[in-house]
Amino acid sequence: MARPGRYAEVHHQVRADLVARIRSAPDAREQQRLLADAIVVTCPRTRLAAYVAAARPVGHHIDELRPQDTAPIAEMTTRAQGTQQAALVAYWMRRQPDAFRVFRGRDGQTQGYGACLDLCAEDLGVDPGVDSMWQYIRRHGAARPGEHVRAWRFFLDRDHGQASSPSLTLFAVCQVLDILTRDRSAWTMVGAYADAGLWEPTLGYLDFWPAAEAAYAIGDTTYPVFVHDWRRTGVDEWLELIAAHEVGAPARPAKEQSAELVLSQAEFAESIRAALRDLPLPQALGRNPLVRSRVVRSAAGLDELLAMAAESLRADRRGLFELVDRTFLHPAGPQERVAQSLHLSFSTYRRHRDLAVTRIVDWMWQREVHGHPMDTD
Repeated sequence: MARPGRYAEVHHQVRADLVARIRSAPDAREQQRLLADAIVVTCPRTRLAAYVAAARPVGHHIDELRPQDTAPIAEMTTRAQGTQQAALVAYWMRRQPDAFRVFRGRDGQTQGYGACLDLCAEDLGVDPGVDSMWQYIRRHGAARPGEHVRAWRFFLDRDHGQASSPSLTLFAVCQVLDILTRDRSAWTMVGAYADAGLWEPTLGYLDFWPAAEAAYAIGDTTYPVFVHDWRRTGVDEWLELIAAHEVGAPARPAKEQSAELVLSQAEFAESIRAALRDLPLPQALGRNPLVRSRVVRSAAGLDELLAMAAESLRADRRGLFELVDRTFLHPAGPQERVAQSLHLSFSTYRRHRDLAVTRIVDWMWQREVHGHPMDTD
């Protein structure tokens, strides 16, 4: 009998290989095929398993929105979800056509569709669903400069609605591909499904928690909303969490609250300045908000990360690394003395010091928001 630990190890290796193959696939169609097969074979242990396993999308594929799709999409939406929802779909097809994915059958006709919107403040006041989701993230961790909010707002199959269908499997493919291949997402929100009872266990399994205050009504239908904050649990951690679920290993449940902080850009910069000042004081450094931030997860500690950021200054001909090293990393006395040791007037020293700190802040902010690998380029 195979040992549970060995099974988990093999499962991890297979999953890692599959993710690598999906990310490096030569085209979108191959990515879709690999992921659809993976979803069918390793679908979650929830009520949705039978839905997905019975709906392998043989002969179906995902395509971009084309002009000839707008009329059938509006028609199927009116029939299944009402005129208000259809009017909103029409608005978003004009406003963000690239957000839509069309599911085509063997004959190439429009079998179904889904849409993942990029939310922004300029779009408020039109769609109750978008308004509700936007207000939720404002209260629970607004996107920072450079970050995106992704909202799965629509899904429908022409013949099966939101029940089991090849379109449903392809919609799941779209969602996972968006997670694996799209950078700089702060939030992913799922507000496309009408059946909360069916979807809550499955989305909880996938670490999306129900955001009750973000639920919204279109006509007579209430749409629940499920959310995931990628700044608190990044993609690599998310993959590990799903893998643990799949092999029955202990794993935390989806949860709204997290010990991790999401700092504004100004708070982040001030926390770095404080950390540089407190480097010789381990207890003070341990209380810095950055300890609970996303960027520190990729390093052994805040002090190590600051040292790595400082290394990025070595190429600067003004000696910014030496200045940071003597001022913060290995303090060489009062700053006036450091300035003298560097043969700088104190005014020039302060100007270079502030520039160096700004460069460190920028280096760390890029990794906080964009998740760059921890290098010293």
